[in-house]
Amino acid sequence: GSAKIKLLFTPGERIKPVVEFIKLGPLDIPSIFFRRITDANIVLTPTPGWPLETNIHTLRILPRKLQINPTSIN
Repeated sequence: GSAKIKLLFTPGERIKPVVEFIKLGPLDIPSIFFRRITDANIVLTPTPGWPLETNIHTLRILPRKLQINPTSIN
């Protein structure tokens, strides 16, 4: 299968994943089945339920991994 995901990133504040499509073999999964689950904001600032600050300021997206605050961006 395959999927296309955009990450809308506000450094130090939030990450919002936006799934554009999901394909499983020959089937295209309609967005109505995954949109509500996948389009949730990930808040990076303290909240009553998560009192710790999440220190994410840079993201590097590679084909097989996601690097958070990489030491060097080439």
